[in-house]
Amino acid sequence: MPIPFGKRPLLLPFTRIASPFTALAVGRGDVVTFVRRMENLDYIEAVKFLAQRAGLAMPEDGYDDSYAKLKTRILEINRETARFYHQCLISPLGKKGLDYLRERGLSDKTIRHFGLGLRPKAGMRLSSICWAGVSDG
Repeated sequence: MPIPFGKRPLLLPFTRIASPFTALAVGRGDVVTFVRRMENLDYIEAVKFLAQRAGLAMPEDGYDDSYAKLKTRILEINRETARFYHQCLISPLGKKGLDYLRERGLSDKTIRHFGLGLRPKAGMRLSSICWAGVSDG
């Protein structure tokens, strides 16, 4: 609540909160829900995350981690796909696309940071390149 000071209110910042998003998330459920939202984790992963931060061991008995393995596998596929498209952009095949991005004012650092890429018109098969590096786990 602002404290009146003359004609303009004096605002007191709450310095214990690290970011505006954290300020919005405070008071919306328990710590597990908060960690699930902030770290994009499922319930078990959030509990493991919190246990690790607290230095506690989590029992592994009876836990079905097939969902976590599937999620990890999908993330691997997405990462390899992004690498493939980025490699296409920075290869001679992607010269026109790379020139276009540079004309638009994007630096090589920005292109690399955001993992921008280029879909080739023909000749290269994403499926064979992507699936080659992914285990059947």
